[in-house]
Amino acid sequence: MSTKDGEPNMIRLPGIKVLAQIYESANSLVYRGIREEDNQPLILKLLKEDYPTPAELFRNILRQVKFVDYAQGIAPPGYC
Repeated sequence: MSTKDGEPNMIRLPGIKVLAQIYESANSLVYRGIREEDNQPLILKLLKEDYPTPAELFRNILRQVKFVDYAQGIAPPGYC
């Protein structure tokens, strides 16, 4: 996602330095950042719609849990 001049859209949150947008889907934006207080790395996910349906919310959370498990070396069912 970018502005008219080609620069990426970056969000601004107090106490958080957003470094890069790392993913965009039809429903969400994902950013990589750092909490300035203690330099803790963060991943920020913002939904494009204010209120996803319960089914969409559940499906997205399930997909994220599977990804985190897979990224940590624990393959979810069906990946082996």
